[in-house]
Amino acid sequence: MRNLLALLCLSTVIAQAETVQLRRTGNPTVITFEYITQDELTVMVKLADKDNVLTYRWEDLDQDWIKKNNPKLWAERELLLTPVEVSDKKMGKKEEELDPFAVVIVPTDVKSLLKTLNAALYDGLKGLPIEKNIVAACKEVDLEETLFWKGYEELKRASASDPSKIVEAPVVEKEREVKAKPTVKTKNSAAVAVATRSLANIEKETNAKKDLADDLKPFTGFGYLKHVSEGNAKMKIAWMILRRAPDDRKIIVACLRKHEAMASELADKTESKFIKSDALVVKKIISNVAEDIEKISRETLTMEVKFQNDCQALISRMSR
Repeated sequence: MRNLLALLCLSTVIAQAETVQLRRTGNPTVITFEYITQDELTVMVKLADKDNVLTYRWEDLDQDWIKKNNPKLWAERELLLTPVEVSDKKMGKKEEELDPFAVVIVPTDVKSLLKTLNAALYDGLKGLPIEKNIVAACKEVDLEETLFWKGYEELKRASASDPSKIVEAPVVEKEREVKAKPTVKTKNSAAVAVATRSLANIEKETNAKKDLADDLKPFTGFGYLKHVSEGNAKMKIAWMILRRAPDDRKIIVACLRKHEAMASELADKTESKFIKSDALVVKKIISNVAEDIEKISRETLTMEVKFQNDCQALISRMSR
């Protein structure tokens, strides 16, 4: 009964707000609709200037993005989520003809192509699985753990489309430390000592593990490439995480290859010699970054300078 009342309240709030924003998985296009209703499997909306009602299956939508950008709509969904039988309910033929997501946006110039790529690179990624011994992982790349967690938070910020929404961690005036255990030496063993770790670092590790358990995706392809392009500690930490995150690498490469093909198609179809030449240049830049990432593996201990240079070239073009 309490859930039902809460659901009715949420429905009223959303009805007053009238509009919701949706986007499909793998499609950076965001469309604003007038909200009608939803059930466990679908959501019903309409365009403001159209009378036709459109029905979208939740499984076809980018639920991570919707959860982040439409909290009231998602809160109603969470109340509705109960075990149900899978339905084959699909959009009708007439609805498909009116579906704005069905319209494939073909870039007409390099600027629009890069804008689409930039938006696609902001899809959420999980990052590295926080290992049982993060200290050993830091030692492998000669990095202090405190610097790692600082870079970890900076990468999250660089990955956010709106960094102002990231909650700042409380400032600790003086970090307390977990005291190292006294050196122990037995008759048949060497001296053993436990490394000192600050409580702040332990807490950050705990929070990172919780984010992963909650299936949060704090990083983005743009964040990775931006930090690699900037060099120094940011590059080192982005590289450290990227080589331990094979799923993230696959998603970024797929995104880059898709836009590489779009650049090739643009170069083939345009009648403008300038656009054709520029599209081929951008295609090569995108291809270079994709190839660099495809070469990365857990066993890759050294990052090639070429990867940083290629990231700088791509970030520079997307920032124009």
